[in-house]
Amino acid sequence: MSTTSKFMERFGQRVRTRDVVPVSSGSPVRLSLGFLHGANTPEAARILVKRQLPLRTAHAILTEMVDHGKAFVTVPCVDDLLALKNELSSAGVIAKVHAPRPISVREVRDRT
Repeated sequence: MSTTSKFMERFGQRVRTRDVVPVSSGSPVRLSLGFLHGANTPEAARILVKRQLPLRTAHAILTEMVDHGKAFVTVPCVDDLLALKNELSSAGVIAKVHAPRPISVREVRDRT
C-alpha cells in the first residue's frame, strides 16, 4: 500500500484550499511537527497552506509526520508564530520552533 493511500485511508477526503486566504507577509520559520491521536491533518494542511506552503509540500510533510511521528518543515510566511502554533495545536499537531542555538561571536573569537 502506498503512503498516499494510507494517508487518505486514515484521514479521508481531499483538502479544500480554495477558501483559504493566505497571509500577506511574514518571515520563514523552521518547525518540527508531531501529532496527537486523532489529529485533523486536513485542517493542519489548510493552516500551512494559509502560510504560503504549497499544498503538495504540506501533504508530504503531514504524511511524513503521520508515518514517522515527526517531520520538519520551513513555513515560508509566518506573521504570528504564537497564532500558528495555537491553530496547529487545535488541529492536533504539535509545532516546535526548530532553529539553531544562538552563537556568541565573542566566544568563538576567544576560542580561536
